[in-house]
Amino acid sequence: MSLIIPNDAYGDRTDALQEIARRAEALRPFAASPGVAAEGTLANELREHLMRLAIFRSNVPRLEKVEILRGPASVIAACWTSIGEAWRDELGRTIGEMHKRYSEKPFATRLGPPIWPVTGTVNIVGPTFVATEATHRICRAVSRTEREFETCWSVACFVEKVVDAALLCDLFSAAPVTANPFTPLLSIYASSFIPIGWSAGAFVAYAFENGLP
Repeated sequence: MSLIIPNDAYGDRTDALQEIARRAEALRPFAASPGVAAEGTLANELREHLMRLAIFRSNVPRLEKVEILRGPASVIAACWTSIGEAWRDELGRTIGEMHKRYSEKPFATRLGPPIWPVTGTVNIVGPTFVATEATHRICRAVSRTEREFETCWSVACFVEKVVDAALLCDLFSAAPVTANPFTPLLSIYASSFIPIGWSAGAFVAYAFENGLP
């Protein structure tokens, strides 16, 4: 779904918010497999993400190694809930802190449609970009089992949360838009990789490869 942000809606943050919305509209997890060249993008954007995240969180590890898991949906279904929960929890806490700041000055002046809240709703950030009916169909199509489908859909919903976080960061953070820790993740998703999180000192990412006929 498109998010139309008027050019004067959010002051000097408007351009960055428009760019996030534009990029988010193109994200389709599990719709394609990443190319070889995308591995460089993955490592570079992960480093950038972690460097920026360290502005908001303490004890953010440095990236020393990236491990890529490749294969059909069964591969990510086997590890999504057992790997990377600490990293996703840190992102969740960062998002939660940004939510709480919406009434503070000067952030309160940025509170309002079309991003947050959506007209006629409570606590809804923008339209649904990723966790759409089309993505739901993709998740079903690439899955052999109900567990695989549920995992794929959980991943898509997490990507949606990252998009919301990218928007909220530029709305309710004092940091410049160039320090938004969530926008590098959008670049990773656009390259068709799925970041999972830390495991045994390495950052694990998933590369979808369709094993279905």
